Amino acid sequence: MTRLEELLDRIVSTPGHITAALSASEWHELRGEIVELRGAIEMSANDYQQLAKRTEYTPADLLRHHRRVAEETERDWHRLSTDAAKDHQFARLLHGMIGVCTEAGELQDMVKKALIYNKPFDRVNVLEECGDVLWYLALCLDACGFTMQEAMERNIAKLRTRYPDKFSSDKAINRDEASERATLEERLVPRRD
Repeated sequence: MTRLEELLDRIVSTPGHITAALSASEWHELRGEIVELRGAIEMSANDYQQLAKRTEYTPADLLRHHRRVAEETERDWHRLSTDAAKDHQFARLLHGMIGVCTEAGELQDMVKKALIYNKPFDRVNVLEECGDVLWYLALCLDACGFTMQEAMERNIAKLRTRYPDKFSSDKAINRDEASERATLEERLVPRRD
């Protein structure tokens, strides 16, 4: 019997609410297994973000090297806070930002080769690189305490503010940035750590 089957069997054989059958960690484990199984059929943006976090590795001391270089060269432009948790949060954001740029560059390079060097256009590579960009975006958002769902919803709300009916060049050029910012901040919950 697999672990998933064992947990599901316990739920079925325990009367009452699911929490009577499983501990919080077992429920989290079961949910992860179900999400992975469901992933082939349907996956939400937040499910993706949680699954992507399982493969993240951002060294906790990533920024220590930057401090040492700054001290050795007597430059202070690399100094950050003295709070290790904030440094790790910033390191995760930096890791994600660099990754987004790297993967977008790989996508751009493939398109360049197709346009300039007449190499075949590789649709599978587009899927791969866009998936990699999503992985790094999930990391950036998580480092700042946001979900993929929040980012998608806020982006659409901002675009509705900018283009109430449909796209127009005039509205693209003459944006009401204050209204867009207010839309982005609407219902913003405090950062969760």
